[in-house]
Amino acid sequence: MEDLHMYCENIRIIIDDTMYSFEEIVELYTPKLFNMAYYYVQHKQDAEDIVQETFFKLFRHIEQYNIEYKFSSWLYQITKHISYDYLRVRKNRALKNGTLYYQDPKYDNIMDNIWRNEITPESQYIVKEADTAIKNAIQTLPEKYKNAVSLRYVKDLTLTEISDQMKVPMATIKTQAFRGREIIRRKLAKSM
Repeated sequence: MEDLHMYCENIRIIIDDTMYSFEEIVELYTPKLFNMAYYYVQHKQDAEDIVQETFFKLFRHIEQYNIEYKFSSWLYQITKHISYDYLRVRKNRALKNGTLYYQDPKYDNIMDNIWRNEITPESQYIVKEADTAIKNAIQTLPEKYKNAVSLRYVKDLTLTEISDQMKVPMATIKTQAFRGREIIRRKLAKSM
């Protein structure tokens, strides 16, 4: 562990013609990365974990940084991807528990409780109702959208997997999934 600490102290990164130590980079970027992660996951502890994982990935993959591009942009991309991974895990956890997640600002506190496994009778009822509404909305979609939405959001397949399975170009799948999701969003907004 002491060797790792010495190694961190010896890392120097040049950004915009200024040399920074790894420690200085952590100090400089932590607030910005935390705000970005929190924007995505809306949970303080998860955002802190994402920032920590971002710096860990930076440390392990610093040789992959291309100096032709802005360092902060690269760091923000890492943070964004890790945030998406956290959200994907949340969604998968909810799906495994038999629920399908629909976020509406008026239910934010209830959904936060569900993600933290603090399930109340009220939150169970709301999730069940939202789950039923979403499944019903999916069934009313035109067939081309229904397949793309079901495979993408219910079965959680990647766009590539859906494209291979349906033998349709990935761009088409992406468009169909997006349009189907928007139709569902509009239907749910009208009914709530």
